[in-house]
Amino acid sequence: MGELGYRVAAGARVLDFGCGDGVLVQAYREAGFQAYGCDIVLPEETPVLRLIETPYRLPFADASFAAVFSDQVFEHVQDYGAALREIRRVLAPGGISFHVFPGRWRPLEPHTSIPLGTVIRAKRWLQLWTALGVRNEHQRGKGAAEVAAIYHRYLREATAYHSRRRILLEAAPLFAEVRFVEREMMRVAGGRASRLSRALGEPRWLARLYSDLRSRALFLVRGSA
Repeated sequence: MGELGYRVAAGARVLDFGCGDGVLVQAYREAGFQAYGCDIVLPEETPVLRLIETPYRLPFADASFAAVFSDQVFEHVQDYGAALREIRRVLAPGGISFHVFPGRWRPLEPHTSIPLGTVIRAKRWLQLWTALGVRNEHQRGKGAAEVAAIYHRYLREATAYHSRRRILLEAAPLFAEVRFVEREMMRVAGGRASRLSRALGEPRWLARLYSDLRSRALFLVRGSA
């Protein structure tokens, strides 16, 4: 977080929002943080890994974390308002939140490999690509029509690739600071995009292109109130 002007203190209490099997929670704990995780489905619920409650509520007390992180989670969040309100609730005053997730115009939807499946969910579009053999590892051996039906339901019910404007509008009333930080992320991530950005002088247009076509990085700060 140093690139963003914030640091999470050693030993701070942090939350992995959408933790999956808890691999990142374990990594945070090994790094010395008091780390916890939550998700809508878990291999096993423990005092450290907890199920998100229904109606929607993170299973932690108010103002109990210095930081909330997520990685490849927000493309599945159906109600941004509810999720962001809960993240704000569990953050301590001055706490930070950082989320990395796929861009809206990514050429291949990352879960199905359907071209432009992030924004085109029409059945005929999906049937075209499944007929051409597009499958993820979970759909091997299934017919094109069956896979297209699975993808149609999945993309409509389990993914949400919102515009940057909509995300900012959802977050702005809740947090003291709301910004996309792809340029800073590219600066520290390394790789081809990072090298190109440095060579061009880190232009804003390249970070915006990276945000739309590759990955988004959303940074939030809770106010003191």
